Amino acid sequence: MAERPDLVLRYGTAYGGSGSRPLTANVAITGDRIAAVGDLSGVRSTKELDVSGLAVAPGFINMLSWAMEGLIEDGRSPRRAEGGRDRPEPLAPKGRG
Repeated sequence: MAERPDLVLRYGTAYGGSGSRPLTANVAITGDRIAAVGDLSGVRSTKELDVSGLAVAPGFINMLSWAMEGLIEDGRSPRRAEGGRDRPEPLAPKGRG
């Protein structure tokens, strides 16, 4: 890891979205990016949280969170939520959201 992360989530139950079994892992975050996932026992951060017993899902966007205003205000988020499509599609049915 090139730079010291801003945050490390320690010992979370990590779900990767592939359908495989979750595993206990650490997640390093630098700025607004996931810097690393896995065994980060040698990595230190300015802030570390023990998330033992909690689920972590690095890279997932919870589209059921009703955070539509936040997605729209952050100019990067709608594009990510759409899966990087070339032609934007509505994030919610017309009249909803």
